[in-house]
Amino acid sequence: MTYRVAGIGEVLWDRFSDGDRLGGASANFAFHAGQLGAHARIVSRLGRDADGDRLASLLEQRGLSGEYLQWDDTHPTGIVRVKLDHGQPSYLIESPAAWDHLELIARLRAFAGELDALCFGTLAQRHAVSRRSIQEFVLLCPEKTLRLFDLNLRQSFFTREQLEFGLSHATALKLNDEELARLPGLLGWSTPPEDTIHAIFQKYPPQWIAVTRGADGCEIHTRERMVRSRPPTITCVDAVGAGDAFSAALVIGLLANEPLEEVGAQANRIGAYVASQAGAMPRLPGEYRQR
Repeated sequence: MTYRVAGIGEVLWDRFSDGDRLGGASANFAFHAGQLGAHARIVSRLGRDADGDRLASLLEQRGLSGEYLQWDDTHPTGIVRVKLDHGQPSYLIESPAAWDHLELIARLRAFAGELDALCFGTLAQRHAVSRRSIQEFVLLCPEKTLRLFDLNLRQSFFTREQLEFGLSHATALKLNDEELARLPGLLGWSTPPEDTIHAIFQKYPPQWIAVTRGADGCEIHTRERMVRSRPPTITCVDAVGAGDAFSAALVIGLLANEPLEEVGAQANRIGAYVASQAGAMPRLPGEYRQR
């Protein structure tokens, strides 16, 4: 079965010291979901400028359709300046950006009703225009749609309201261990850190919570149990986009109703491979694509 999935949010250039690379959490997610066999689309907005033209062309070459990309005559294509320290990134996210002004036009409303899965996060909701569009798009998805909320906390581009909206409308949640530790404080809870997962399940509807722990792998929690998975040993070249690749594999595995042990193992393999390569959108070897 070919699943219809989308990432809604940011598409941009990751600007490294040695050049630009394709990026943006939502675009990374859609690209890797497509490599894993999904009918995947990115819902975002580019500036009508040289950066936008170049980005759209390269996405098309990579097989990621621009069918639901919008063009902005006023705001520039998004740029994130990335610095690496032993493969671990820090980000300076420029503003304004075209993806801050995503418009929920009629064809996007129709597209929301067709989806088997959607990935959305916090960064692309930093501006009121895109926030309204993204939140309404989430609400337009059918009840059956697997809605993955990826916290993806960046700089100060998130609010308690955005976190609560995502948690309240997600069927799956993905966050890393640092974000898990910060979440109670951001939500105003007095919950001890070790009880955060239980508290989320008590207060919100997600069926799955995936916690990534870098070289220690991941945990996938349900209301009944938790499974752990260790990643393969790699040399980390560039961890940019590794979490988004993990999210793509997680969603495809959950849609296929695979055993959680295999879902976690596959998501770890995909995320680790991306971290071993330069850039957020490397082509996956054939053995990683087979499901």
